[in-house]
Amino acid sequence: MIYEYMFIGSMFAGELKAEVRHVASGRLIPVTVSQKDASHYYIDFVPDQVGDYLINIYWTDTPIPNSPIR
Repeated sequence: MIYEYMFIGSMFAGELKAEVRHVASGRLIPVTVSQKDASHYYIDFVPDQVGDYLINIYWTDTPIPNSPIR
């Protein structure tokens, strides 16, 4: 699953990080964050269990608004 995220503030120094967690088990899922261009990022992960997942997105270790995403 690829989740595309646009971050207007990416022109400022920092780093986008993501954490994906399976809700029922609490297990962290491996995730890859890649930059598409100056203001777009891809958050890529493979769900391996049926159920809901929480996607926490951070900019320089600060949660972005509306994070986590379910």
